[in-house]
This record gives sequence, C-alpha cells and structure tokens, in this order.
Amino acid sequence: MSVVQKQLTSTAGFRSPGFSVNSTGALIANGIDTINGLAFNGLQVLTPTTLGSTVVDSSLQTLGTLTGLTVNSTGTVSISAAAITVATTGTIAITSGAVGAINNVNIGGTTPGNGTFNTLTASTNIYIGNINVKSYAAALAVALS
Repeated sequence: MSVVQKQLTSTAGFRSPGFSVNSTGALIANGIDTINGLAFNGLQVLTPTTLGSTVVDSSLQTLGTLTGLTVNSTGTVSISAAAITVATTGTIAITSGAVGAINNVNIGGTTPGNGTFNTLTASTNIYIGNINVKSYAAALAVALS
C-alpha cells in the first residue's frame, strides 16, 4: 500500500507547500518559523534566544561558551576525564583522570581548614605558622650529617 501525503489546507483554502500529513496523522514539515517561539501544551519551550525553563532534560552534545553555570542540587558535574562532586553535606570533591595542576589558588585563605596530602612537594618554601619547614629540614639534614 502506497502512502499518500496530503498538503495541509486552511479553512480559507491556503495550501501549504511545506507541511503535509502522512497516513498515520503525523505532521511532516520542511521547517517551522515562529515569531514568538515554540510552546507545547501552552508551555513556552523555546524562544529565539532562550530555552524555556520547563525544559529539564536534554541530550545536547555541544554547548556554546558559558558565562555562568548554576547547579541547584547535589551530584556530579563531569568535564571530560574529571568530575566535581558536591555532597548533601556541602563537601566538594574534585577528581582528575590524570595528574594535573592547580595554579594561582589560595586554599583556605579566608577560612582555614584541614588538609590531607599523600605527598607534599614544594618547589620553593613550605610554611607552618612562621616556620619555613623546607629550610628547617635542609638545615637539620646538614646538621645531622
């Protein structure tokens, strides 16, 4: 059985060259051009510049440059081979898929906290309070030799 697609015809007799309806009633369109955006069941889902707030799920593969990002939940934000996870307690874990670097960051600058390191290596100085631990360790090594 062949499928015959019929052009949409308005009550005023206008026949649309870009729209047709197939045998199951599905609308087939070459394109949709709207002035005020696109809505489904009265809910705005798209305007020329905005994805509607009712759109809560997507499979976007590429996104333009973000100037801000707000995540209103706990969970994980994955960036390639890395992840930033926020627990319900507010604890943040940053996991890298490979050894990396954190540059120009003051950790605990205004609210000091505890830190745990498996290995701590410094190219210049390590201070605990006013004591330069790296210089102290070097001086101690010389004194003990």
